[in-house]
Amino acid sequence: MYMVANFWPGATLAQFQVDLAELEGKHQPEEQLMRSVAEVDGGLLVVSLWRSEAEYEAWAASTLMPQIDLPGGMEGRPVQNRGPVVDHYWVLPPG
Repeated sequence: MYMVANFWPGATLAQFQVDLAELEGKHQPEEQLMRSVAEVDGGLLVVSLWRSEAEYEAWAASTLMPQIDLPGGMEGRPVQNRGPVVDHYWVLPPG
């Protein structure tokens, strides 16, 4: 598994929803295992789990990056941290 954590400084939930509405109309990648969004001090944190780095990179290049600057959506680029997952367990049943 591969984790991608994007912190969008200054972003709001409303801006994320503009971007999400555009993505929802597109094929949702089966390779993305999970996505969570949190409102944190100073912006939004979007964390996702992917089957592999290559699958995330392919989706980001073909789907995410072409729509990243939609009017009303999140602006700029996130502070990104990512890497292979070294430990994972479910606290709650998936679903």
